[in-house]
Amino acid sequence: MYKPLRFVLMKNLWLFFLVSLSYAVHSQKVLPENLSPKVKVFWDANNKRIHSTGCYYLDEINPKTTEKHGKWTFYALDGSIEEERFFYRNRMHGKQTTYFPNKQIKQQYFAQFNVPDSTFKEYNEKGTLLIQGNYQLGSPEGLWNYYYSDASRWKTELVRNDTTYLLDYFENDSLHTQTVVSGKGQVNTYYTYGGLKESYTFNNGLRDGPFIELLASGRPSIEGAFLRGKKQGKWMLQTSVWLTSEIENGPGTEIAAFTGPLHRFFPRFRFLGVLDTMVVTNWQPPQRCDVLHTGKIIKGTGRFEVVEINDHTSRFNWSEIIWAPRVVFLILKPALYVGVWISLRRFARTLR
Repeated sequence: MYKPLRFVLMKNLWLFFLVSLSYAVHSQKVLPENLSPKVKVFWDANNKRIHSTGCYYLDEINPKTTEKHGKWTFYALDGSIEEERFFYRNRMHGKQTTYFPNKQIKQQYFAQFNVPDSTFKEYNEKGTLLIQGNYQLGSPEGLWNYYYSDASRWKTELVRNDTTYLLDYFENDSLHTQTVVSGKGQVNTYYTYGGLKESYTFNNGLRDGPFIELLASGRPSIEGAFLRGKKQGKWMLQTSVWLTSEIENGPGTEIAAFTGPLHRFFPRFRFLGVLDTMVVTNWQPPQRCDVLHTGKIIKGTGRFEVVEINDHTSRFNWSEIIWAPRVVFLILKPALYVGVWISLRRFARTLR
């Protein structure tokens, strides 16, 4: 079968454009004939404290400009080197290096016309590598490795399509205990006196499950839950929700919900609440979701359904069928009824 000639020509022109653009970006070289004699710029009017040195761009049409071109060196007031940068007609292009006062490299990366592109490294004043990663046209991309000041591993992140996934995490203790492995685990940070500062749960590289941030006094400042990296709404009464399966949406998705007065501290105080595990059995977004409760205490089915009333109004239905001995059901019924009623009122307020 022959392809239409117009399609072939357009495809070839598009490929030619991409190749030409790539060549134009990567073929910009600083030629000696385009460099002015080296100039010096000073901090002071008496020209005693040098600020920077380098060359300007020139050609037959522009015999005199103030466009930085080629290598420029920048100095601090005390005369120490602060930066070494490469320019192409006043835009950073090529290796970019900054220094500490003791001449150790602070940061080093490459730029394409003012935009970070390619490798990036950051060090401390002792020359220890702290951060290593890669930029792609100004955005972090790929694997990023972070290290503590003693050169031990801190964490590894994967950046893909502007989303950051935490792959590995190591605490800053004497053993450098690994608490996140292959995207799954928990990250705790602490105040200098040893008290807990933050606690996050990760699954598949994303925050998933209950989290808490505490003040130095030990009082909670922020509490809540994440679901696949997004904050879970607080409309469900005294409940934290998180994903427990690799499937993230649709039938087969497994979810856990812990309800209790100290739900944000699960599993530490799991004896003060009820853990409800469930699996999605029917998924028809945005109208309907059916779940099967599979917990030790709560078993049965649940349905969340949005019913259109008119062009501007919808009704949200939440129904549950609980399988339990009569005595257990009579104990659970008042709490379930009140909890659902309050949760639905909260949910309605979030939509107003």
